[in-house]
Amino acid sequence: LMVSLTATDAGGLSTTATTIMKPNLVDFALDSTPSGLVVLANGEEFQTPITITTWANTEINVEGKVQTDDNGDMFALHEWSDGGAKSHQFIVSSNMAQTPVVA
Repeated sequence: LMVSLTATDAGGLSTTATTIMKPNLVDFALDSTPSGLVVLANGEEFQTPITITTWANTEINVEGKVQTDDNGDMFALHEWSDGGAKSHQFIVSSNMAQTPVVA
């Protein structure tokens, strides 16, 4: 990621500084039992299993949806595998995986 910043003084003189940032990337894996259920991550729907690659220490808000599978069986998220509530926030500081517990 290249970031450039230009500063201009009152006399119209300007200078630009550019730096290359190399963020620490980590993987956040979401799965469900049964696989194929839909979860929300930062408001976007994902069908499990899914791995989201993001910057380390990123906040991801996850939520389960009430849904039915192809057989018409209903699934509602009860909690996450770390014991967190249905609507839950993770700080993804390193590679991690979470699975919703359905009821």
